[in-house]
Amino acid sequence: MASYDRGFTSAAAKLSVTSSYAGVAVLGSTALDASAQPLPAACYLAWLHGEIDTIASSATEITWYIALDSAGDRPITSEATVTIVAGATDATDGGVSTTIGLDYLAPAGAAGTLYVFAKTNTGTCSLTPRLHWRRS
Repeated sequence: MASYDRGFTSAAAKLSVTSSYAGVAVLGSTALDASAQPLPAACYLAWLHGEIDTIASSATEITWYIALDSAGDRPITSEATVTIVAGATDATDGGVSTTIGLDYLAPAGAAGTLYVFAKTNTGTCSLTPRLHWRRS
């Protein structure tokens, strides 16, 4: 396997986002993005980017955070609420991003997977999260 100084890890499937929290694992799957890489056990979590499509029913904001577990009960970041930047030619597409700035060391026995939890202020959308990292 190649060694990278920086990269991003991605989810294996899009997350359907509503006004209640839902989560998805970001584990370096190449299913949605061929450039995705596994999350190193020790790295600097730089920023979280979300590609959004199928925005419906007036969704204008995403609130999200990163957790260690699939239930979302062990957050490692604070919640961040960000405005969805709508596409220039298609208002049902857009994106969000949040600076994280966190040195991360995987807990013993962790498999290199983190979870992104997100919800909208209203309405729905589909989210493809990408967690950008660099080696510490």
